[in-house]
Amino acid sequence: GCSNVHIKGVTIQGDKRIPNGDGLHLTCCRDVIISDCNIAGGDDAIPIFTFHHWLETDQAVSENIAISNCLLSSDHSGIRLGYTGDGILQNISYNNIIIREAFTGIDIVNHITEIWEPYPEKNKNFYQSGPQIQNISFSNLNITADWGITANLYENTNPPAAIKDISFSN
Repeated sequence: GCSNVHIKGVTIQGDKRIPNGDGLHLTCCRDVIISDCNIAGGDDAIPIFTFHHWLETDQAVSENIAISNCLLSSDHSGIRLGYTGDGILQNISYNNIIIREAFTGIDIVNHITEIWEPYPEKNKNFYQSGPQIQNISFSNLNITADWGITANLYENTNPPAAIKDISFSN
């Protein structure tokens, strides 16, 4: 995870032939500002997760993240919030975002993966619920994608897993 990070004016051109080749991947991060960037990924351009097992910590929060004035492209999602994980994604804002050449423009996903093969000793009770995704705002979006915006709460998630308080404007 990271905290108190400012990224401005960065260009990332990921190789789209690389599976899971995300552009800029944030996991368990706080107080992050990303602006004026051009990010292309082979999987997701900017995914945000709360997957504390990768970090071997009990802290699983991604919050207070602002992304603005960025051009995003990817073979999968321009923006991905959640997927697997068991923490909280909250207080995240996107403003003046252009997404091009993506399969899904914005993908909001709440899902549990029950087995993590590289770490079999950690498989017991690997996820209890799925992530809580809340208080997310999007404004001034321009999306060209096969699927514009998707939100999925899979049936294997349990409370407090949620997707709530998502807002869109302009």
